[in-house]
Amino acid sequence: MPRTEVVEDPLNPSREVYDKEEISRVKISLQNAEFSVRYSHSAEIQMVKIEKISTNGKQLVFTQRL
Repeated sequence: MPRTEVVEDPLNPSREVYDKEEISRVKISLQNAEFSVRYSHSAEIQMVKIEKISTNGKQLVFTQRL
């Protein structure tokens, strides 16, 4: 069975802000961004797919066979 890793909204990431009394998350809006996914080399991993998921459904953005 294929294993799936989900990267939530890489163009709108959040960052943690540490204050003396609390920790809060702040959304950062980006027009362009780069992101990477690291994984252990394994014969079981045969393909990387990137899909854009929105309220309109899924759109395949990138596919790479390994």
